[in-house]
Amino acid sequence: MKTKFESMKRKVGVSSLLMNTFVCLLLLTGMVSCGSDDEKVIPSATITSLSITEGTAGTAVTIIGANFSAVTADNKVFFGDIEAEVTGGTTTSLITKVPLGASTGPVSVQVGEADKVVGPTFTIKENLLTVHLKHVNDDAEEAEEAYLSTPAGLMELTSSDLELCDIDGDFGYQYVGTRFREINIPKGAVVTKAYIQFTCDDTGSDPCKMRIYGEAKDTGEFTDTPFSISSRTKTSANVLWDIAPWTVKDERDEAQRTVDLSEIVQEIINHKDWTEGGNMTFILSIEEGKGGSGREAETWSAEGDEAGDDVNVGEESASLIIEYK
Repeated sequence: MKTKFESMKRKVGVSSLLMNTFVCLLLLTGMVSCGSDDEKVIPSATITSLSITEGTAGTAVTIIGANFSAVTADNKVFFGDIEAEVTGGTTTSLITKVPLGASTGPVSVQVGEADKVVGPTFTIKENLLTVHLKHVNDDAEEAEEAYLSTPAGLMELTSSDLELCDIDGDFGYQYVGTRFREINIPKGAVVTKAYIQFTCDDTGSDPCKMRIYGEAKDTGEFTDTPFSISSRTKTSANVLWDIAPWTVKDERDEAQRTVDLSEIVQEIINHKDWTEGGNMTFILSIEEGKGGSGREAETWSAEGDEAGDDVNVGEESASLIIEYK
């Protein structure tokens, strides 16, 4: 039989064991806690302002804020949903430029794998290009079919006017071509508006509709080789231009402006071979209106003759206007 002393000793041993276990648990918990306190907490990035709040594609913008990565490649910048190139910066500023295709909306930054932080709104202003004809072979006419002694496909490069749905005394009805050179629109741009602006050379008010195509890939200026307009590979995109009456000679206004050609221009710059500074050709064919008064537009040749120095200043012959972002 155990003595009272032995029983008490056993109880003390059990108590000591429990105490030691408790102390170990406290120490372990403390170690874990100390470890958590020692972990590095990375503060979230913030955007406080933009160096400018509106501009066109390609405009340089500096984003001011805090807690960006010192490693440029670890920072991503977005204008709306479009990612922009980050060209440099510090932990408090990032240097970027407005990407092509961006729309008005907030600028956001993502550092590493963290969530995006949203900053101020940036307003996208669209780029505007105006391109004039530059050479005598930049506008031309082609006999649509045999007429009197004129064979189908015969070319006219120096006419004083472009007949739109109008019959020429020597050529009959014609295809009309315009070619614009050195168009500085980059591949990847989003075209929002495009049209050709003509000038009235002679009035007409009968119904007149023309189908407009682009040339899918530029194959050079118009020549006197037969079918130099109609033989070109056309874009899939095309539009119908229901031409308003032209009632005032020399007028250069909305009535002499084509319908929107943005889908045609977009297809051209989306072509794999398009490069900034390339050329664009447009082909117009009669859809409806043969037999009426038609329309007559000024040509580069006529403008050059009137200027006296054969230099086009873009005031009368066709011009191409493009807006893009």
